[in-house]
Amino acid sequence: MLHTFRNKFAKLFISRKKHLIKVLFAAYKVEIILNVLRGCRRENMNLQNILNQFVWSSVFTHVTSGVAGGLILLLIQTILKKGVAHQFNKKMQEIKEKHDKALADIGHEYNKQLSEFNAAIAKESDKRQQDFQRKIHDFSLYSTKRHEIYPELFKKLHKLNSQLNNFESKAFLEMHMLQSKAELIIYLKEIGVDLNERFTNQIEKIYAEYDKHKNLQISFQQFNHVFRLHLTAELAKEYNVLNMFYSESLLYLSENVAIRIDKIIYGIAYLISPDMRTDFPRDVDVPALKQEITDKIDELKQLLKKELAVGDYSHLNQASN
Repeated sequence: MLHTFRNKFAKLFISRKKHLIKVLFAAYKVEIILNVLRGCRRENMNLQNILNQFVWSSVFTHVTSGVAGGLILLLIQTILKKGVAHQFNKKMQEIKEKHDKALADIGHEYNKQLSEFNAAIAKESDKRQQDFQRKIHDFSLYSTKRHEIYPELFKKLHKLNSQLNNFESKAFLEMHMLQSKAELIIYLKEIGVDLNERFTNQIEKIYAEYDKHKNLQISFQQFNHVFRLHLTAELAKEYNVLNMFYSESLLYLSENVAIRIDKIIYGIAYLISPDMRTDFPRDVDVPALKQEITDKIDELKQLLKKELAVGDYSHLNQASN
């Protein structure tokens, strides 16, 4: 573009060269004449000196006009070329400075936005890291608590079911076993009967009446009734302990475990006393129900072992969502 502009300008200048030269020469001659006239007035030169000087000036002008014209033309061309080049370079420098400034502004804005973006990313990353660590910590506590609850819950459940299945054998007595109160007390302790104050008072009352009527059959029937009620009360007590522990631990149980335990506890309550589950069907096959509960407890055992071994992460997934 610069080259084209220079060529056009040079051509335009050359086309006007002759006209410019004539104008310059005419101006030069006029200047000489004026100088001569001024000199004549100062020095009182006569007409002859004026003519001589004018003639010699004219002669000198014609002699040097060719050389001077070429030099002047060359000088003008050089000045114009340098002027055009200077203006071009000046313009290019301005464009470059503007371009550099624009690039610097863009770079500054980019760095600013990049810095803000990185800060936001770092802040969000730190927030997520802290949240993740908190969840891991919470889950660690949750998992530890579950490892404490599952064995204890199964222990209580298995114990109660065993006591329930052994109820009849534990409650079995023969009449002759009541002949000696001391021997009866020893036997009850051996089979693990809780001889609390209430039950002890009932035994004392039965033997006090026996001393009066001396009818062992009546005393046996009385004791057998009181004993079975006492054993049932012990089972109910163990049931309440189990149910309370289950309710307090429900938050730490998986959904699958909670459903299975709930069904087992429901059936055990009926086996302890039908009055504890009035909504239970009355035509229940008790031996079949006992076997069903035992089977469910065995299935629960496998499920608990599996969850404790590999972990149940449903709680953590729900917390993440």
